[in-house]
Amino acid sequence: MSDMEKSLRTPPIWDDELEEWNATIPIPELAGFDASSEKSVLDRFTQKMGTRSGELSQHDDEGALPAGTFPLIIHNRMRNSDPTRSQQDAIELLLFRRRSMVNAALEAIFNWYTAWSVRSRATPPAFPSSPEDIDDLYPLVDTPEGLGPLIKLEAVHVHESSRGGVSDIGFEFITCWDDEHGLGVLMNRLQCIDLGTADVASSDRYETVLDGTLWKLVAVASA
Repeated sequence: MSDMEKSLRTPPIWDDELEEWNATIPIPELAGFDASSEKSVLDRFTQKMGTRSGELSQHDDEGALPAGTFPLIIHNRMRNSDPTRSQQDAIELLLFRRRSMVNAALEAIFNWYTAWSVRSRATPPAFPSSPEDIDDLYPLVDTPEGLGPLIKLEAVHVHESSRGGVSDIGFEFITCWDDEHGLGVLMNRLQCIDLGTADVASSDRYETVLDGTLWKLVAVASA
């Protein structure tokens, strides 16, 4: 077993149908980021409608991992026998410089959210409709740590695409303000490359290229 595998909470297990390895990884810095503000909104809504909040929430905790442990998904559409060197380097960077990478991702989210929340509070959607709901889902926060009640890490993706020999890593989040689309942060080393909906973190990019007489699938980095 490699040093990388020893440092993971559980070692990678191959999923042939999804073409990926699945493992779990400890990220204690995100243990308290639980998107708990959504529950306050659901509780108020269900009191009005006479429905149990558990019937509405999309975030079922059944079978949840221990606090601070998250799914790690290592993409492998090219069906390599093992994670590539660039993927291993990215995972090792996350494991051994975890705090710096997580802080960089949270800082990127915070910088985006501070401007977005002001706009959203000015023109809120039909639901939520009460000032209390708006305060729960679009609060004004002063620090990246203030995002804790608003987002929850769903999975970490290790892509086949790489930059300078190190694969991209995507942090896929659930958010209180958008159950459908979520939030994604794409990192390379300690730099935020892209930020948007959850698919920014989860979707790898591929191209088919002609290699002699055969078409070959190649992972490519986002622009």
